[in-house]
Amino acid sequence: MTETKYTYSIVEDTASGLCNSSRLTYEIQQSEIVTMLGRIDISGDVLDIWFKDPLSSGDETRLDTLVSNHTGEELLESCENELRWSEFSAMADNINPALLYTEPSGTNEYLIFFVYSSALIHCHITKGTADATDFENNYKADCNKKEAPRVRITTNKSGRKLHSRFITFSTSTAASGIQYDNTDYNENDYGDLTYTMKDSEGNTVTDPTEAKETWLDWEPEWDFEICGGAIYVPTDLASRQFSISSLSQENGSATGYCENHNLKVNSLFTVSGATPSEYNGKKRATNIVDSNNFTFNVESEIAETASGTITAVEGDDAWEIHVIAAPDIPAAYGGSIVFIANPRIKWIKDTWLSLDASLNPAEMTYSETHHTNKIRFVIKHPVGAQTELQLTLRVFK
Repeated sequence: MTETKYTYSIVEDTASGLCNSSRLTYEIQQSEIVTMLGRIDISGDVLDIWFKDPLSSGDETRLDTLVSNHTGEELLESCENELRWSEFSAMADNINPALLYTEPSGTNEYLIFFVYSSALIHCHITKGTADATDFENNYKADCNKKEAPRVRITTNKSGRKLHSRFITFSTSTAASGIQYDNTDYNENDYGDLTYTMKDSEGNTVTDPTEAKETWLDWEPEWDFEICGGAIYVPTDLASRQFSISSLSQENGSATGYCENHNLKVNSLFTVSGATPSEYNGKKRATNIVDSNNFTFNVESEIAETASGTITAVEGDDAWEIHVIAAPDIPAAYGGSIVFIANPRIKWIKDTWLSLDASLNPAEMTYSETHHTNKIRFVIKHPVGAQTELQLTLRVFK
């Protein structure tokens, strides 16, 4: 990743000459900007917005629009479930929840919150006040602890049973096709899955030939603890080495021979060991002649026949998977938790990628308003690429 900064003038570039970093963070994370936000720095009139990678031209335009429309108003001042500190601390003392807090950049305050009965309960405290002193002395040390202050004596809460959900889906598939299978034994759809396609600019699209990402949002209407999961990857996406016993080209089209190569049109592979070296490098299959012969493009000026011990490694760097919990809630407020980030699918061993959290399950509480138990699966792939994958989710419910 290459962290990239975008600089604005608060006075000249925002709607009211003011900036509230908490609200701006929320506005960015709720927008269609795909690249992950790093942080927001404010120094006088200078507003620096950092992203984990450079923005696309479309996302940079979206950011400009967000900044120009930004009012600088407090994010939560009119939201329900915001309590005064006296009310918040009394409720916390009574129900003993897992407390979380953050210190929004560009402010002089604490934001403390917890989830109770599917509601997000929160409180703002200005530093240096009596309320802040009470928080610092009596509550702060117990915040941001996994399952704090509870003690787990079994692998799951009493009364919950292990539940495994298998979801089969295809990338880059129109609504008229079969996008996914999320049914019970009676072939009834569970109704808790949303399928979305995004183009290279991060826009939602319906044309599968424009899709660069496929998103699956799983949001059941019940509380659960997630304790693991896996994704099955077709063997044609996993990394595989094969030998090319002969290689020649005519008019810029190279033909390779490998017995039972198992390639498909558009399969990506990297050639090495060939002389001249122009035959080497990352290539994409343009035609499958038969089970033993395939073609790819090279420069037409190179020698007609290649020599050497020639091998190739198949696998497409464009295929990635990302898994994010509570993606609708900004990271500054305890959401957008990354479970899996950026593994190249071609390197997944034995065609499975698994996540085992059985000894420390993550509590996911359902909220129709805040979507606190939503899990998003983002599959990045070549534009329009269609393949079938299967997810496995292991939860206590």
